[in-house]
Amino acid sequence: MISTDDLITELEDVIRKLLLDKKKTEASLEELKNERNDLQKQLDQSLKEIKILENKNKEMKIVSGLSGNSEHRRLMKHKLNSLIKEVDLCIAEVKKKSI
Repeated sequence: MISTDDLITELEDVIRKLLLDKKKTEASLEELKNERNDLQKQLDQSLKEIKILENKNKEMKIVSGLSGNSEHRRLMKHKLNSLIKEVDLCIAEVKKKSI
């Protein structure tokens, strides 16, 4: 039969081990949170760079359309038409508000 003192000692050992495991888990969690934050920052930066490059690509296609590239000319016409429609909507909105 195991004595009460032995049971208490064994229980204390188990508790110490659990507390140590808890500290290790908390440290790992903190490291993972920091890594996630770093990765999120990298992702945000990459998305910004992609957006900038997409805009530059559109601009280059428009310029290429002006210089004679037929495919890019079609894209340029489409862009101009969408801008004209947007301006027309703005004019209509201004006319509504002025009435």
